[in-house]
Amino acid sequence: MNWVFWLVAIFVFLIGELFTTSFFLIWFAMGALVGLIFSLFGAGDVIQLISFAVTSGILILNSHKIVNKYIYKNSKEIKTTVDALIGKTGIVLQKIDNSENKGLVRLGGEQWSATAIEDDLIIEEGTKVEVVRVEGVRLIVKPKEKTNI
Repeated sequence: MNWVFWLVAIFVFLIGELFTTSFFLIWFAMGALVGLIFSLFGAGDVIQLISFAVTSGILILNSHKIVNKYIYKNSKEIKTTVDALIGKTGIVLQKIDNSENKGLVRLGGEQWSATAIEDDLIIEEGTKVEVVRVEGVRLIVKPKEKTNI
């Protein structure tokens, strides 16, 4: 095939990629680039098509690894909703006593109902606590400082 065919194919795939967000057509553009290179070196049509197909196939099969390694390498996972609360430190505003179903914690400027991680644990006001998990709208906490039981 003529090198112009491959050049046009590259541009068609790249323009098509501009209208998608899937990083799919880019791999065909790369395959067409390999076909163009083989064409410039005088390879036959079959070799050009095979090189295009093999290159595109390999890139598509490995696209997840390629995108994660080179495009999203500096991305950090952002925790949202209740996942962002786990591991945070709060201050006990009202004594946490599971037997009385009481407890209030200030965490990030907000007040949350709280329960101690252990049923027999009482956590006094002013104690720093760490969020272990969230159950509904209630924080499950453990003390970061020693408390009186």
